[in-house]
Amino acid sequence: MYIEELKVWHRSMMKLQLSVDVFEYTYNSVECDVLFETDYKKGFSLTFIQKRVGTMLVLPVVPYFNLIIDQKIFLSFRKFFQIDKTHNGPFRVNDFLFHLRRFIPKEAKLPSPSQKRILARKFNVEEHEKIYYKGLVNWEKARALNPDLNRTRRPENLEKTKILYPSLYHQIKDYDISVRYEADFNNNLDDNIKQDLKSLLDELKSR
Repeated sequence: MYIEELKVWHRSMMKLQLSVDVFEYTYNSVECDVLFETDYKKGFSLTFIQKRVGTMLVLPVVPYFNLIIDQKIFLSFRKFFQIDKTHNGPFRVNDFLFHLRRFIPKEAKLPSPSQKRILARKFNVEEHEKIYYKGLVNWEKARALNPDLNRTRRPENLEKTKILYPSLYHQIKDYDISVRYEADFNNNLDDNIKQDLKSLLDELKSR
């Protein structure tokens, strides 16, 4: 079935340069977090993650925003949503799809702290318990101050930033800059990011 709501949501995600977004969804009393992943190499998908349990179900979104639950997926789908327990008569896949469409967000949002925790676990980022911004490391400057230092940004750090802080990612991805993370939330987190980033970019431009 063509899902117009996914197209609208994806358009909104593109404006924020998001590759993944999250919303909450409940069907047949099964509570989930749903991730819409827009991977242009591997394909688009909706991943349903059961709250408290962590069981996952991945439904591919084929070109032109079609969500198809075929025979290969149907048994896993029915088990995931406990379809045998429904009391609303014979189950039809289209009933589920029409229900889902009502809850798909119209506008994308940057991930909240709770969504960052979901994303960190789903994508198995390094040190997944540390999801809060702590600071930036300019490796070019660090090596200039210490010529014996043989370190640079790790790909895992950049990927983590892409998932948790997409706006920051797009501003530092072309520089040898790492993001330091911590487990404790800071009320001034957004202001700290803006201040650190401005100072760093001003420094890079003045070279």
